[in-house]
Amino acid sequence: MGVYDNRGNLTAYGSQRYDYDGLSRQAALNSGYERYLYDGSGERIARVTAPSLGTKLFTISPCRVLDTRSSPPAITTTPRVVQMSGGCGIPLEASGVVGNLAAIPLGSGGLFRLYPTGTMPATSTLNFNAGQVRANNFQLGLSGNGQLSLSSNTTAEAVVDAVGYFAFDNPTWTVTFRDEANRLASEYTVPPPGTSISRVRNHLYLGNLLVATRNTSGGYTYWASDHLGTPRVGTGSNPETHKYQPFGTEITSFGSLPIKFASMERDLSSGNDFDHARYQSSLLGRFLTPDRIGGEAEDPQTWNRYAYAQANPLKYVDPDGNIAWEVADWASYQQSSRDWVAAYTEFKANPSFGTGMTAALRFTYAAADAAGALLPGIPAVAGTVSRISNEAPHLLSFTKGNFRENVHRLSGVAADKTVEAHHRLPRAFEQQFSRAGINIHDPRFGVLLEKHFHRASASKINERWDEFFRSGPKTKEEILKFLQKVDAEFGTGLRK
Repeated sequence: MGVYDNRGNLTAYGSQRYDYDGLSRQAALNSGYERYLYDGSGERIARVTAPSLGTKLFTISPCRVLDTRSSPPAITTTPRVVQMSGGCGIPLEASGVVGNLAAIPLGSGGLFRLYPTGTMPATSTLNFNAGQVRANNFQLGLSGNGQLSLSSNTTAEAVVDAVGYFAFDNPTWTVTFRDEANRLASEYTVPPPGTSISRVRNHLYLGNLLVATRNTSGGYTYWASDHLGTPRVGTGSNPETHKYQPFGTEITSFGSLPIKFASMERDLSSGNDFDHARYQSSLLGRFLTPDRIGGEAEDPQTWNRYAYAQANPLKYVDPDGNIAWEVADWASYQQSSRDWVAAYTEFKANPSFGTGMTAALRFTYAAADAAGALLPGIPAVAGTVSRISNEAPHLLSFTKGNFRENVHRLSGVAADKTVEAHHRLPRAFEQQFSRAGINIHDPRFGVLLEKHFHRASASKINERWDEFFRSGPKTKEEILKFLQKVDAEFGTGLRK
């Protein structure tokens, strides 16, 4: 039986425990035995593993972490998060803490519960009576982001002091570098004491398939993969073979390649697969955290927020942990995306290239072929091909001032008084979109609408986006998926 936190993340299963950060990304395994670090876009860049499950105690000078008398409010039934690591000499990699908890009742007696954030203990940490100050020492593990939570069944002031911490001694760092498609490109290890770094292997791809790896001595292993993108047989310097059950449990394995089932990166410590937005357990046959995007009304299989590949891992793949694709559709999308990116990169480098240039034709046709997949909700871009195949659109820089003109140029519709250029991504949320790497003034995120429709629907569209962002920051993939839903609801897909 698994244990879940209030955000739906699996926190314990069998002997394994999982900790998560504030964005529900898996931050640690077994209270810090293995920790994970991410870059600003959410891609994992490092895995820090201790040599054993044991921890070492480090003492510090007594340090006050919390005193609600000077840092209100007092403790109530609503848990208060206490950041333990990162201050008082407690390092960010600490897995546990030792300290003292004191209660100063403001009325009746009661009890305190102090526990790693994301869990809930069955027993109290400290019981106290009315009118009496009581204290008790504690020794607790920390959540993956170094936090404890404190709650009380009655209102009381609290004082938390730290006197030591636990940490895994002499960890080994595995640092990963990824390519433009966020695939594992290179692996490096930094063994203790952290004074040297060595390359483990490089990964080389053709399309969406791993075709070769290069080891530290320069030898190559060449890979043959199945229809899911799973590397099965390696020949060359380091021969390997791999066989799997559905969902990725390995039947036989000869070799150390970390890229496993459906091209996902497997962690040896936990046996889980890193799928970018989430982790997938081949043993459980499901994700450890819920889908952040949501299902489709017409497809009941997508309603299960934990299902991997719509519970059909031989027909579907889930390349980023967000959306399941049929294998054939994913292969087609990959090729179209590469064509589009190559053309669009050239186009952005010289957006005012002349009429009839090869780059213009490449951009036009590649965009028409791929826009529906790369940018959901804009399949009608294909309709512009007949109007601009002989003359490339001379777009201006993607700024607020040029937005209207660029939308007209991209659509091929002359400016008039009956239509308005509409931002499909509302300007009221420009900051949130920008954080996800999206420029809302890109004309691909624009549409020409009749003036009365534009003005009548704008406030309702803003309400939908406000609800969407209330739960916190979103990724680019989540935003584009939600944009597709808004377009379908309000009819704001690209059109004349």
